[in-house]
Amino acid sequence: MASPESSKNESPIEPSGQGNPEAPYVPENTSTARSIIPGFVSWVLGICILSFGTQFYTEIEGNWLNSYMFYYVSGESELAVSLMVGTSAILGTICFIIWGFVSDNLQTRLGRRVPVLLVGLLGTAIFMILTMLTTSYILVFLLVGILMAITSNMFHMGNKVIVPDLIPKERRGRVNMLILIGSTAASVPIWVMSMVLLPDGEAYSLDIHLMFMLAAIFVLIATSITTLVLLKEPKVEYPRISLRSFFSVEMFRKNRSFFILFVATMFIIMSQNAYLPYLLILLQEIDIEIEELFIALPIVGGCVGFAVIFAMKFIDKIGRKKIVLPCLVIAPIGGIILSFFGNDKWGLITGFAIMMPFVTVSQLGIDTWTQDLLPAEARGKFIGIIRIGNAIGKAVGVGFAAVLATQFGILWIFMAAGIVLWISIPVFLKVPETLFSKEKRLE
Repeated sequence: MASPESSKNESPIEPSGQGNPEAPYVPENTSTARSIIPGFVSWVLGICILSFGTQFYTEIEGNWLNSYMFYYVSGESELAVSLMVGTSAILGTICFIIWGFVSDNLQTRLGRRVPVLLVGLLGTAIFMILTMLTTSYILVFLLVGILMAITSNMFHMGNKVIVPDLIPKERRGRVNMLILIGSTAASVPIWVMSMVLLPDGEAYSLDIHLMFMLAAIFVLIATSITTLVLLKEPKVEYPRISLRSFFSVEMFRKNRSFFILFVATMFIIMSQNAYLPYLLILLQEIDIEIEELFIALPIVGGCVGFAVIFAMKFIDKIGRKKIVLPCLVIAPIGGIILSFFGNDKWGLITGFAIMMPFVTVSQLGIDTWTQDLLPAEARGKFIGIIRIGNAIGKAVGVGFAAVLATQFGILWIFMAAGIVLWISIPVFLKVPETLFSKEKRLE
């Protein structure tokens, strides 16, 4: 593997302030284009396990910890739960940014990200164990709302930046697709078990809550072990970056393409949050039988699966832009069908079968595009900027959809999502393709 100095000087495609100069880049037009990069297989496996563990914990935290607080700690107080969740969300966003800044400036034997990941995974597991041992509101609020918000965002942050740190961009899209599959594999078993264990007319028992929490602890510890064993970061050295230089005009100038994509991505977050928070409400309000849903799910799932296979094959060949832009044009058509014909079974199936595959693939392309544009020396800090944009996009998307749903009905949340996607297209057109560059074309 090339040294950090040589990779910085010889990388044929990375512009100043962008890309991944420390990753072992393999040009496609060389005889080694399909050779195995040293450590690549273990990196991919470690990243997929990390994504699985991160998503598994997120599902438990977002549902079972809140339920535990509601039924067995707060005396069924919605206010107490919302206070804990709100505190965790605000503190978590702040800590996400801080840990990104800290990890960018780390230079340890284990690398920049792995130490932060390990402390976050093991620290969260310890606090989860302590949470299981108490039903005191003050202690649970301290453990979940504050301490776990601090430690969990160590691995949430690391999970976002480890891909561009280790994976060359010519293989990054396919790895991101594997991550998506791994995250789905983490979510599905939890929801299946939740439905299987659902009691009739009463809350889940304390033992069932503790069982799910214990599963999260096991997954966190196992993930920490695989992270230590599999994610061997190559040695890199970057000058330490102060907060003052981070907000300098030069920083914005060098990373102009990133900030254009950041603005465009905010529209995607708005679109997603125009309908995601309302899906449970939609399920209760539309006139459709549960048997019809079981007919719809394989059809829509099959369409999404076909789109995923297509994207996995071509995203690292034809580029991010050619994948994302057609999806942004076509996905809103499904939203329009849902808005006007969603009360009919086949209108619902057709709308989702058009909308969801293109939404899924566009998200894959945008995530990979964003990773390509993260400056190698400051990926942690820049991913923190995206976290702030996510918070803003969520608030605007939910509000915009609420206005249309109030005026025209709940199905118009999909119209809101489609409108926002179309608005984003001119902004995405201004972002340059990152898979190919002028330097590479001249080879």
